Parts: sequence; C-alpha cells; structure tokens
Amino acid sequence: MRPCRICASLDYTPVYYIDEVEISRCNRCDFIQIASVGSLSILNAHYSSCGHDGPDLRSNFDKLKIIRAAGFRADYFMRHTGLTGGEVLEIGASEGHFLDELRGRGFNVTGVEPSRHGLKAVEKGLHVHRDMLENVALKDAHYDAICLFQVIEHFEDPLGVLRLLYSKLKAGGCLVVETPDIYSVGSKFEKTPWKLFNVEHITYFSQKSLDELLKAAGFKIIASRHCDYDGLRLPFAKMLKRVVVPLINPGFKGPLQKILAKEIDIRYRTSDHSRISAVGARQGAGGKRLRDIKKMLAAPFDILMSNIAYALDRGSSVYSVARK
Repeated sequence: MRPCRICASLDYTPVYYIDEVEISRCNRCDFIQIASVGSLSILNAHYSSCGHDGPDLRSNFDKLKIIRAAGFRADYFMRHTGLTGGEVLEIGASEGHFLDELRGRGFNVTGVEPSRHGLKAVEKGLHVHRDMLENVALKDAHYDAICLFQVIEHFEDPLGVLRLLYSKLKAGGCLVVETPDIYSVGSKFEKTPWKLFNVEHITYFSQKSLDELLKAAGFKIIASRHCDYDGLRLPFAKMLKRVVVPLINPGFKGPLQKILAKEIDIRYRTSDHSRISAVGARQGAGGKRLRDIKKMLAAPFDILMSNIAYALDRGSSVYSVARK
C-alpha cells in the first residue's frame, strides 16, 4: 500500500473489488483510490490494449455525440479561461476532437495521447505526442492553457503531474480539469457499483479533493462546478430523475453511499463489459439505426433536462479551472 495521494495517510478501508483489484477509501480524508503500489502496471496494461482494431459497435448518433462533446468543452473552455487564442496543450487527446475544434477557432494546439487512439488524431494533421506524459519533452512556461478531460483519474501520482504541468504554463496560464466526481449527485444514479469504478481509474475525486490537489500544486481555483460535458450524453429519464429525486428525497443513497453503509456486497466480481460487447455485436447495423432514431427523437428533451441539471449543479463530473 502507498500513502494516500491527498493526505499521506496509510489508514485505508476496502470499498470495492474489481476482479483482484482493491479500491480503498482513506479513513482520514475520505479520498477513494487504488492504493496498491502496482496500480501503474494496471494502467499501462490498459493503454496497451485500448484503441484496438476490432469492430466499432457505436451507433452513428454516439459517434457524432463525441464530436459534439468537443464543441461543448471548447465553449466551456473559452468561457471560463477568457482565452480566444494562444498555445493549448491537451493531455489525453484521444482521437483529437477537442484539439481539432480549438484549431478551427484559431488556437495553436498540441496533444499527448499514449493509446492507439492517438493515430486518428495524427491523421487529422494534429501535433500529438504518442507516449506517456512522463516521457514527453514539453517546453517550460510555454502554454496559455493545459486541459485534462477525464484523464487526471488515470495517473498514479496526480499531484506530481499537476506540478509538472504548472511548470509548463506561462505566468497566468490556466489549467482545466474535468473528472468524474464519485460523491456527486449525478453519480448516485448509476444503477450498479461497477459502473462507478474502472480498473484504469486509479483515483476517484470529489470536488473538494480535486480543489485541494490543485491548490497543493500551486494553482488558484477560478471556477468549479458539475457538468455532463455533452447535453445529449444522458437520456431524458435519467436527467429528470437527477432534477426531481433530490428535491423529493434529499438524503437518497446511490451505490457508493450504500457501499459505505455496508448495504452492498463488495466481494470480487467481474464486470459485464464482455457481455455488453457481445450483445452489441449481435444487434448489428439494423439495431444501430433503430437506436439512432430513438435518440434523435428524444434529443430535444435530453437537451432541456440537461440544461436544468447543469443549472442545478447536478452533473456527474466536476469541471475545475485554475490559474498559475
């Protein structure tokens, strides 16, 4: 076991198990993490296997949704940082959709993406380093902004990473971090515990713990709120529950709260990802088209409820902007 990444305590309690991987909770500061020293090897194994060349089971609607998400993120980015141009670095650039969006808005962009998804970013003509961040030589005090969307939770040493990125920013430069908030209202609506946890997620933040980590790295918080990066990402019914249920029952419990109250078994179990992939493969092109039609018809209601949930700060991810 390694010390807690927030408070350096070694006092842990098991929270959940994914196969043989134990996810623990610090008894001093409540930060949830994979506390075993070997967590980095789990991460490396994940990156070596993701981005495979197997069949793409996503519907056309879902593929376009990822591109729309880049637009939402670019809007948030420009609104909260005040930037309209300059040098921007994205850590975990994936297929390069966000960088491509910013490039179209006049920014100079660079990315880092260790998985094979980065090949698609390179094919777009983007400058993307296809390696782990620790192995990339980045210029000091060079960037106006650095972004990490759904990435900080993958690092073995998030504080060390934030300090490294601090040195790469210009004076007054901005750091933008988006990560799942396991304590958020939105997270309470996951139906099963294994949807809260992933073996490639080493750390599980709350808004408080993320802000504490940013401050420890030397940053000043200028904005922090909850969001779902794409208004079309969640179905109308789920968003309606997020808006209504907390009003009716403010103390309702989600999977994490039930785990901590010892109402859910935390024994080892295997996730259902392989079963879901097999079902998706059997549905074929006809099933994809039918899902697209249903989602397009529901889209206006999804957008409406998403805007209400965002206004009430009930997204599942915390979006923090900090300045050097």
